[in-house]
Amino acid sequence: MTEDKKKVSIVIPVYNVSAYLEECIQSILGQTYDCLEILIVDDGSTDKSGEICDRYAAMDERVKVVHQTNGGAGKAKNTALERVTGDYVTFVDSDDWLEENFIEKLVVTLEDTGADIVHCAFSEVRKSHREYMDSAPYGQASAQTYLKRFLQDWTCCLLWNKLFKAELLRGLRFYEGRVIDDEFFTYRAVMRANKIEVIKDSLYCYRLRKTGVTNQGRWKQRMKDRLAYYTERYENVTKAFPSLKEAYLCDLADNLMRAKTETHEFPDLTKSANQCMRRIAGKVVFSKIPWKMKVGFLKTWWTKPKNIGNAQESEAWEDFFD
Repeated sequence: MTEDKKKVSIVIPVYNVSAYLEECIQSILGQTYDCLEILIVDDGSTDKSGEICDRYAAMDERVKVVHQTNGGAGKAKNTALERVTGDYVTFVDSDDWLEENFIEKLVVTLEDTGADIVHCAFSEVRKSHREYMDSAPYGQASAQTYLKRFLQDWTCCLLWNKLFKAELLRGLRFYEGRVIDDEFFTYRAVMRANKIEVIKDSLYCYRLRKTGVTNQGRWKQRMKDRLAYYTERYENVTKAFPSLKEAYLCDLADNLMRAKTETHEFPDLTKSANQCMRRIAGKVVFSKIPWKMKVGFLKTWWTKPKNIGNAQESEAWEDFFD
């Protein structure tokens, strides 16, 4: 290890992934950039994941393992962030793996460009083939420009295709108890950045796999998280970057309409979506977003969903005209 190299902290939350974990860890240990701190948090696994983590920690001093009772991915990543000592930080899902030059390419890019975050392309890996996921346009972007891209390019919202300066994440933590904790974290990190560099190299391998029968409780929690995420993101981003207000309002309105439609079989979720719509109805009506969007928003908001009483519609009208 060369002394003047910057240390990279790699955060890996682990929960019951024994079938994939060794491939993940080996891809990290085999990186062409060797100045690493590998922080693995075993979040109460009930398979052999914990044993695998300990075996690699005994083999390589760069691997640090923490075992904790199950608290979810957000808590596991927070546990790791509390222990970060590196200059740069990246996150890896424990069922994925890295190309051997992932760290080296991102570190060199970050240092050559003076960026705070580097974003790379990646491959979606299926049983039969890989699909390259492009991230064009490439080059440097300000936080404001990159946040505008969030609305059209879902790869911007991802956590694991990025390298961050550690100082950028100081004091920033994941929300715990969320199903989609990454999205809440990533946009807040981007808001702190001055420069984000996007490169075309595909360096991360994202494994698409079936996780079993869809759990209704988890699906409902995901929908609740989506409502909270889109609403919070709109409020925080437009407060920091007023010029993005119209674009983010249009995106929020569109996502709330989708949410209300998708949750019509669950009265509690539909009510939550309607409440979110009610809070921004005035802004939508008096904004400069397209009339087609306004009409669609109001029509969706006013339509009485199944199993929802007239009281909610009455509340909507009263609040709108207050």
